[in-house]
Amino acid sequence: MLLAKESLVRIDRLIGVAAAHVQADTKATTKLTAAVEDLRDRSGKVVAGLTTADDDEVRRSIVELAQLGDLARAAAEADQAALDYTRQQVIDAHHWIHRLKQKAVD
Repeated sequence: MLLAKESLVRIDRLIGVAAAHVQADTKATTKLTAAVEDLRDRSGKVVAGLTTADDDEVRRSIVELAQLGDLARAAAEADQAALDYTRQQVIDAHHWIHRLKQKAVD
């Protein structure tokens, strides 16, 4: 699970970048903004708790992030007003969350 924990830290950074792009994108919808903020907030809490998290908690956190990532990706794909680069940042973060889920949980 050490690799999963390290991956979660890297993914948290990617989510932070995606969130910054969404916040800076004046054309992004409130739905996209809210979905990415929820993902960012949860990811931050997961990373903050990694030092005391056992393997089961890490797995549950990955599943939860994957679910929130699905919502963020759906919002990005539906938001035709947001810049393509903004939307792609969210989709990329989603991709890495699901790669981790495949390796650590599935």
